[in-house]
Order: sequence, then structure tokens, then C-alpha cells
Amino acid sequence: AKKAAPKTVKKAPLFGAKKAAPKKAPPKKKGGGASKPGDYPQWYGSDRRLFLPGGLLEGGDYNPVLDGSLPGDYGFDILNLATDKETLTKYRAAELIHARWAMLGLVGVVVPEAIASAGVPLGESAVWYEAGKNVLDDGYQTWFGVKIPLPLPVIFALELALIAPAELYRGSQENVIPGITLPFTGKADPLYPGKDFSFDPLNLGLDPFGLGGGEDLAELKVKELKNGRLAMVAMLGVFVQAAVTHEGPYANWYKHVSNPFQYNLLTILGNGSLADNQI
Repeated sequence: AKKAAPKTVKKAPLFGAKKAAPKKAPPKKKGGGASKPGDYPQWYGSDRRLFLPGGLLEGGDYNPVLDGSLPGDYGFDILNLATDKETLTKYRAAELIHARWAMLGLVGVVVPEAIASAGVPLGESAVWYEAGKNVLDDGYQTWFGVKIPLPLPVIFALELALIAPAELYRGSQENVIPGITLPFTGKADPLYPGKDFSFDPLNLGLDPFGLGGGEDLAELKVKELKNGRLAMVAMLGVFVQAAVTHEGPYANWYKHVSNPFQYNLLTILGNGSLADNQI
């Protein structure tokens, strides 16, 4: 008699069934303005990344006004400040403008102090809060150690005359200077005017030749806002550090990397006099 064939026993994997490999994301399109927010599902749309890891936050757990149509929208509005689309648009405009100022301000705070530490004679004005103090003391501004022969009220009036019309025009898209017809009235995006105003000297937003490595405007908007948010937090840190240590951010950073165990947050809070000592 023929022997029965042995039954084959399927071996179960030790740590459960093997999951199928995730689908690869489609390759980026080259050419800056060609692609749309829909080409970046990780940043835009209902399936975008949220401010908490997956499983901890579902679609109905955050403000529904945050629908993923704006760059940098991670559903974070725990106070429900954005009550409608119009309010959200106003908050986004304020956030983006502050983010851009913070990025510029952070460079203006760190770079002069770093240059002065290399031996360039900039005087006390190299530290950001000393620069403002000197202006209030003698009424004159200095630029990289060179005294500007204009009193503070004149400089303030000039800045107001230059910035105010530009901001009014950006917000209203209407002629704000009598007798002068401004271009693109009513057409340009008040937050991203690069395409309409041709203000893109490095060709990052349009990039017809693919020189930007495939990065387009939808991606660059997210990167700009991320860096701007970091800059706003960094500026807050600059203000707090100056109040606690009475030094600029470059000096704080240099002392910490020179001796991280002796100059850090805990040692400064534990011994206030350490902030005034050179290490």
C-alpha cells in the first residue's frame, strides 16, 4: 500500500505576518511652477501629516477649518482660533509675515556679533540690544561701526515712507501713491507675489530649467514656513537669553560649545553670576 504523502505545515512568522512594502511616492516633477499641492500628500490634503503621530490624532479630532489646503497646515489649533476660512486666512498672513521678519531679524542679530568676534571693529553695537541702546542714548544709528549722519526721527520717517505704502499696496492691491500707477494692481497674490511681480531673482519658484533640484513653489512654501516658525521660536530664545545672561546669542553659543558642562541652562539658572563670567 502506498504511503500517504506527508502534510505540509505552513510556518507562521515569528513576529506576525509580514506587511506589504509601502508604495513608493511618485518622483518629483522638475520645473518649479508645474506641480500642485496635490503632488505632495504628506503636506497637503486630508491625508497629510498632523502635529501628533499617526493613531493619536484622527481627522475629526482637530479644527475642521484646517483642511490641508494651506502650506504648513498640521491641524494644530488647540484653541480653535480659526473659526472660519476668512479668519484662518488672516492668521496665516500674519504668521507668514512675522516668520519672514523673524528670519531676517535672526540673521541681523547673529551675523554682526559673529563678525565682531572675528576681530572686525564694530564696537558695542555688534550686540543687538546694545545697538538699540546706543541709538536711544545719542540719537544716531551706526551701520557696521559707521555712524549714519541722520538723527533717529529722520530715519524713522524714511522707513515709514518706504514701508507703509509697500505694505498697504501688498494688502489692498490698490494704488496708494497719488499720481503713480503701480503694476499688477488687483492681480498679485499678497503673500506670494513672486510669479506676478517677477520677484524671484534665483528662479526658485518658476525654475523652467529644473535648476532647483525639482523643488517647486508648493514645496518651497512649506519649507519657508517651517524655517520661519523655527526663526520665531529662536527670536524668543534670543530675547530670553539676553534678559538672563546679558549677552548676545553668539556669545552664549560660543561659551556653551567651548565648555558645555560648565555653561548651560542648568548652570546659569543655578548660579546667576556665571552668566557674567568669561569661560
